[in-house]
Amino acid sequence: MKDGPLLATTLDLGCLGRAHFGIQKEAIRRMTEVTDASAVDYPVRHRQTSPVQLIGHGSSGTSIFADLCRKYLHVGFGTESQFVIRFYHRLPKYGDLANDANLRRLIADLHRERWYERCKKYGYASDAERIFSAIKSRTYRGVLDAVFGDLARHHGMPRWGDKSPEYVNDLPILYSIFPDAKYIHMVRDGRDVANSVMGRYWGPKNTYTAAVEWRDAIRKVAAFVEGFPKDQVLEVRYEDFLNDPLDVYAKLIEFLDIESDGGDLLEWIASQTAQDLVRTNFDKWKKAWPESQRLLYERVAGDELRRHGYETMLDGSDDQFGLSQRLYWRVENKLRKWTYRDYWKDNVYKVRLRLRNLFGGGN
Repeated sequence: MKDGPLLATTLDLGCLGRAHFGIQKEAIRRMTEVTDASAVDYPVRHRQTSPVQLIGHGSSGTSIFADLCRKYLHVGFGTESQFVIRFYHRLPKYGDLANDANLRRLIADLHRERWYERCKKYGYASDAERIFSAIKSRTYRGVLDAVFGDLARHHGMPRWGDKSPEYVNDLPILYSIFPDAKYIHMVRDGRDVANSVMGRYWGPKNTYTAAVEWRDAIRKVAAFVEGFPKDQVLEVRYEDFLNDPLDVYAKLIEFLDIESDGGDLLEWIASQTAQDLVRTNFDKWKKAWPESQRLLYERVAGDELRRHGYETMLDGSDDQFGLSQRLYWRVENKLRKWTYRDYWKDNVYKVRLRLRNLFGGGN
C-alpha cells in the first residue's frame, strides 16, 4: 500500500470529520441547554448513589450520552474532568489530608482546573469552602466525592458521574479510587470514530494511527472489565443507542438501580426524547472511505471490530507493517497535529500544569 494516496485520503477525511463534529456539537449544545427545572420534570429515584464512570475512546458518543443520562436519569455528569489520575499521582505532595492546611491546598489546586471553567455553562459556580465542608472522608476519594457531588447537587441530582476518554490508559488506578462505581463502556465503530477524530486537533491524523489508538483502547477496557461482577459494568454500543434508545435506557435503569415506577419512567423518556439524537449518525465511513483505507483499518483493528459486532471485509487482523511505513504514519500524524492552533493552546495549558506541579501548589 502506498503512503502518498493514503495521505491524500486522510486530508480529505479531515474536512469530513470537521463537518461531522459540527453536527455533534449542535446536538450536544441542545443537551446542555437543559435547565435545572426541566431536568426534574420526572422525580427519578435512585436506590443507590454509587458514582458512575463513563469510559471509552474519544468521539464514541460519550458526551451526548452523559448529557442524556443527566437529563433523563439524573446522574450529575459535568464535562470531562481530566484531572483525577493526574492528581492521584500528585497526592504525596499534599501529605496527610487529615491536616486542614493540606486538605485546603488540594482543594485550591483542584479549583484551578479548567473543568470548573467549563462547567460554568451549566450555571455552576464552585466554592472551595463549600467543598471543604462537604467532605465526609478526608481521603482523595472523599475530596472527589465532594467536588463532583457539588455539581450534582447544583443540578438537583443525588448521584454524580464523570468521564474522560484518556482514563482508559489508567483504568486500574481509576478502579482503586472508585471500587464501588458503576462503569459504563461506550463503544462505537472505530471507523466512524476515525472519520470524526481525524478532523479534530486532539485526534489521530491518519487511518493507521486512528486504528491503533482505537484498538488499544478497546483492548485496555476488555482487560480491565474481565472478571468484573456483571452488576458493575455495562457495555453500550453507540449504534444501538441511536437505533433503539429506549432499550438502552431500560438497561440503564436496571443497571443503575433506578426505580422504574412500573415503566412510567421509560414512558416519560419516550415522550421527551424524539429530538435528542441524530439517528443516522453511523456508518459514515462507508461513503467516505475507499476500499484501500477500509482494508488498512481492518488489518490493524479488525478483530476488535468483529468482537463488537461490526462488519468487516477481512476475516482476521494482520498488523505486520514495515518499520518505514509505521514510522511514516507516526511522523505524519504528529506533523499534521502541529497545524492545529488548538493543539498548541492545549499543550500550553498542559505545560502550565506541569510547571505548577513543579513549582506551584502542592510543594
